Amino acid sequence: MGRRATDLDFTFRLVPLVLRLLEARGVLSATRQRLLAGLPEDAAGATAITVPLRAIQTFLDGADLAAREPCLGLSISAAVPRGTYSWIEFIARLSTTLKDGMSAVSRYYRLLNKGADISYVERGDLAGLEVKVHGRSDGWGRHLNEYTVALFHRVTRELMPQWAPTRVWFAHPAPPWPVIEALSSYFGVTPQFDQPTSGLEGPRELVERPLATGDATLQRLLEAQANDVLAQQVPLAQVASRVREVICRRLGKDEVSVEAVAPTLAMSPRTLQRRLSEEGLSFQDVLDGAREQFSKGYLNNPALSMAEIAYLLGYSELRAFDRAFRRWTGQTPTEWRTPARR
Repeated sequence: MGRRATDLDFTFRLVPLVLRLLEARGVLSATRQRLLAGLPEDAAGATAITVPLRAIQTFLDGADLAAREPCLGLSISAAVPRGTYSWIEFIARLSTTLKDGMSAVSRYYRLLNKGADISYVERGDLAGLEVKVHGRSDGWGRHLNEYTVALFHRVTRELMPQWAPTRVWFAHPAPPWPVIEALSSYFGVTPQFDQPTSGLEGPRELVERPLATGDATLQRLLEAQANDVLAQQVPLAQVASRVREVICRRLGKDEVSVEAVAPTLAMSPRTLQRRLSEEGLSFQDVLDGAREQFSKGYLNNPALSMAEIAYLLGYSELRAFDRAFRRWTGQTPTEWRTPARR
C-alpha cells in the first residue's frame, strides 16, 4: 500500500539551530535529547535531514513546549543564518527587484522541498508570496507555516526596508491569543487563519522598485546552475532524487559518502544502497552525475581555479577530479574549458 498523500517528506535544515535556541533559554540537555526521538541519529549536527513531515512537526511541538515562547516560528526566523537555503536564497538576494526575487523563490523552491508550491501572486495593487501544501488543509502545520512566512518578511525587509505587508494569512487554525499578538506585532498587521494557503502581500509598487543589492550577472550564473539541477530531477526515481538533493546541498561543504548521506534520509548505508539498486543505480552513479553536472557549471566560471573546482566537488586532490572528468567526458577539465571547444 502506498503512503497517504498527506504523509509528505520534508527536508529540514534547522535542527541544530533549534537545539541551540533551546540551550540558550535554559532547556536541559536531557530534554533536548528527548526531542530528537524519531529523527535520524545524526540530526543534532546534520546540515539537513529529510523525514516525514509529521516527525518535524512533533519535534517543533516539543521544542515549543520546552521553550515556552509566544511564537517559536518567529524566534527561528530571526536566528536562521544567511545562506541556509543555498542557491535559492542567493538568487533571490541578488535579484534586481523584489518581484524578481519572489518569482525566483517560486521557480526554484522544489530544489529544497517537494509536496508544496510557493507562488508569486499579484492581486490588483498588491503582490506577495503564498504557500500551498498539497493534500493538507493546515499547510505544514503551525510552527513551519509561521516560520516560513516570517522568514519571507525578514528577507524582504532586509532587501527593501520600506516593505510593510498589508495582509498576512495562515492555513492553520488560530493559535492562542499571545501568539496572535506576537505575530501581529512582528508583521504590523493582524494575521488571518484557516485560509487555503499561507502567505503575505504588500504594495505592488514596492516589489517593482530596483534593489541596490541586485547583481544580474551573478544571478544569471546561479540561475543557470539551478536550472540544470531542476532539469536533472525529472527522470530520477524517488530515492535517487532524494539522494541527489542531499548530495547537491553537501558538495563542497560536508562529506558526501554513502555513510554520511544515508542517515540524513533515515536509512543505513546498506539499506540506501539496496534501495538505489532497486532503481537500477548505485550511490556512486548518483554522486558522479551530480559532480559532472556541477563541474561543467564551475568550469564555465573563469574566476574559479581547477583546484577550487575540485574542492567544491568534494575531491581531496586535483588528480582525482581530473581522472573523474576524463571518465565522464573523454577530456580533461582543461581541454573542456578551452575556448576552442565552444
